[in-house]
Amino acid sequence: MKMKELVKRYKSDELFRNKVNLYSGAVTSLGFTIVQLYGGTRYQSAWFFAFGVYYGVLTIVKFYLAMRVGIKGKKGWVIFRTVGMVMTILNMALVVMISIMIANPAVVFHEYSLVVAIITGAWTLISAGMTVHSVVEMRNKNDPVALADRLVNLTTAVVSVLMLQTSLIASITTPQIEKVKGYIEEFGSFANIPEQISWWFTNLFQRLATSNTITGTFVAVFTSGITVYMIIRGTREGKKLERKAS
Repeated sequence: MKMKELVKRYKSDELFRNKVNLYSGAVTSLGFTIVQLYGGTRYQSAWFFAFGVYYGVLTIVKFYLAMRVGIKGKKGWVIFRTVGMVMTILNMALVVMISIMIANPAVVFHEYSLVVAIITGAWTLISAGMTVHSVVEMRNKNDPVALADRLVNLTTAVVSVLMLQTSLIASITTPQIEKVKGYIEEFGSFANIPEQISWWFTNLFQRLATSNTITGTFVAVFTSGITVYMIIRGTREGKKLERKAS
């Protein structure tokens, strides 16, 4: 089939379009998972390796949905609810990870590749933009499998924001910031810099840790809300179809 015909089919055939979108999203997610696992292993970071595993499970969920694209009705909402349950279990692991980070902020402060951080940033911006557009597009369509995929993408995009923040912080804080802190302290005493300015710079780690805590808490609450929504709506829509059938 020629490229022109494929493009025409993509525009006119909703089922084909959903298949292409879901499979391409799953393959892209797999590539990002490999990058995160590499980064976590290469720089011996349990924090980033754990996120690589997290994205790996999300990738499996996305392939699962891609193989069931087009299923609607009660069976489709059962799939929707099942994904919500899987996401709930996965979100519990995410909450534990974030709780560890809040309890021990130093877990994200270590040597990390700026290249991997940039890849994470590009992934975050692209996935966030595409996800917002696709969720808005799906809001009035009765396609539970496609909607489940959009919500998984939304979860991925939100978690990626936390990943982006922590990876950027890790890539620019050690060991450079420790050196800068020493320079600031020395220069501050020599040049009589106001105590407030010197204090702000020397307590940069604490400020970064606080920003991670705020973002991490938001991500935990937001993703929990998505999973609860999926379970409730999947159950409700399934029961509604049962009543209509009886």
